[in-house]
Amino acid sequence: MREARKSNIDESSLVFDEANKIEDYQNSLKTMYGDSYPDEDINQLQERNHEYFNGIDANSVKGGKAIYSIINNLNMNQLKAFQKNMDYYDRTSAFGDGSRSFLEQASSVGSSLLTDPLTYAGLGVGKVITGTAATIAVRGGIKSVLKDRLRALTEESLEDQLIEDEVNKK
Repeated sequence: MREARKSNIDESSLVFDEANKIEDYQNSLKTMYGDSYPDEDINQLQERNHEYFNGIDANSVKGGKAIYSIINNLNMNQLKAFQKNMDYYDRTSAFGDGSRSFLEQASSVGSSLLTDPLTYAGLGVGKVITGTAATIAVRGGIKSVLKDRLRALTEESLEDQLIEDEVNKK
């Protein structure tokens, strides 16, 4: 909340056009995407972040890839940035003044829905239930794996520090 007071932005419910003014969010966007997209400004990184999480919400395969990435590819700083970026995404209003345009949202969500195998499972209400259940399961899986991975890396870091301290005592 410290950055929210600095920028006079209420962080409990964010607006897309204002969220990227929060220094903590800027830093986490740069940590998560900066190496891969060094020429993009903060607005482009924020757009990329929203497209990424829209994709995870609308496509179970992309959600599975996110879980795989959390387990195998992200270091401690990237994991923390992932967690923050997901939190900022979750708290950003999808509708109203300052939100992304309908066309922007529809294009990222639409392509994810069309490529998700679960889109074609079930019909009518069954399809809605399947899609909703998949989104909840993927999000729950991501949060669980993220928490476990952060804990494991923290424990490894502490063990390494204890070993280093013992070596330095001798």
